[in-house]
Amino acid sequence: MSEPDISSQTRRRLRFWHIAGILLILLLGAFAVYRLVGHVRFKGRFNEVRAAGLPVTLTELDQWYQGPPYGENAADYIMEALSYLQTSDPNQPGKLPTLVGV
Repeated sequence: MSEPDISSQTRRRLRFWHIAGILLILLLGAFAVYRLVGHVRFKGRFNEVRAAGLPVTLTELDQWYQGPPYGENAADYIMEALSYLQTSDPNQPGKLPTLVGV
């Protein structure tokens, strides 16, 4: 009598693993479809922005805008000020950085 019980348990296990496998495949398929739809929507929006004449890559952005003339950008003043900074010698750890020529 124990043989029919074993075969019914084996059938249940196979059914459980089949169902788990099918669910896993369905979840992976749903995720793949979700990613594909998102990619298509992103590409569509990307093309809309490009069609509007706006930059969509960093290279296009760099070519698209014009930098302000010298003196209207605070970064110019900061870069000039940093040119006067002299760092200390690593062999002299107690010496602090100084500004020269100011």
